[in-house]
Amino acid sequence: MTLKKAPFSQLSRKTAFSCHFYKIQHDRYVLPNGEEGNYFIVDTEGSAMVIPQTADGKFVMVKQFRYIQQSWELEFPCGGLNAGEEPGQAALREGKEEAGLLGGKLSLIGEFLPFNGISNEVCHVFHIDDVELGENQLEVDEDLTVELYTRAEIDTLIAAGSIRDGMTLAAWQLFSTRR
Repeated sequence: MTLKKAPFSQLSRKTAFSCHFYKIQHDRYVLPNGEEGNYFIVDTEGSAMVIPQTADGKFVMVKQFRYIQQSWELEFPCGGLNAGEEPGQAALREGKEEAGLLGGKLSLIGEFLPFNGISNEVCHVFHIDDVELGENQLEVDEDLTVELYTRAEIDTLIAAGSIRDGMTLAAWQLFSTRR
């Protein structure tokens, strides 16, 4: 298989917006035919999602209020990497902050691109087995509850459309095909 040359050549990049979580980069590009255009990119450090499992086989999920959808969504603990932070460290940090996870053995399952048409983000997915639940340490803008589910219950919730978070769905698919 022969790959074609990349159709976009970057002419310039400037930061259009920046906050703690991400930057919006404004790129100017040129196509092979000479046409120029604009591309806006959500630039992140990446993210880490953890699929925690207790010693009795239950999976730890969080039900979290999502402002944009104005709804409560069932998800696995996840969050952005801090600058210079390793994905495994971020997974453990997010698990502790959101669900109060303690102990367990961390293993990398895989990674995926959550929205590669607009962002450079890579989500690293981890499994932690034999976790225990302690006190969570929520950030000021987080409102969530911790819930436990069996594998069959998660599959049923997905089939019913009750789990809608794309990153959770992708992570569960990676987990399900490898475990």
